[in-house]
Amino acid sequence: MMDEAAAYEPSAYWQQEVEGFDYMFDASPLVIGKLREHEYHLTGLRSYEYRRHHADYARRFASKLRRLREVDPGNLFVPESEALGGFGHRVDGELVNLDTLRFYECRIALDRAGVI
Repeated sequence: MMDEAAAYEPSAYWQQEVEGFDYMFDASPLVIGKLREHEYHLTGLRSYEYRRHHADYARRFASKLRRLREVDPGNLFVPESEALGGFGHRVDGELVNLDTLRFYECRIALDRAGVI
């Protein structure tokens, strides 16, 4: 990918963004095993907010998930994956975080629009 970029000059904005996570291009297996921890540059989420001492917030996530499921006849919810170090509050046995709820809302909207 970097070789293909030789003819392309990224914007100053994108160069600065990539500098925030350029270490990932040489990521070790340990870092890959916790890949989700390093996505805060892209999503803004940090695992800290989902640790056990923040478990009181799980009720809010459960409530939002329940309301979204009520308007989703297609069962489009995709929980946070644990395979690459995913994090979230455990709701009905699945990891749920702000991203999973945002993406769920988007999938419902796309489904209602007939896109999926």
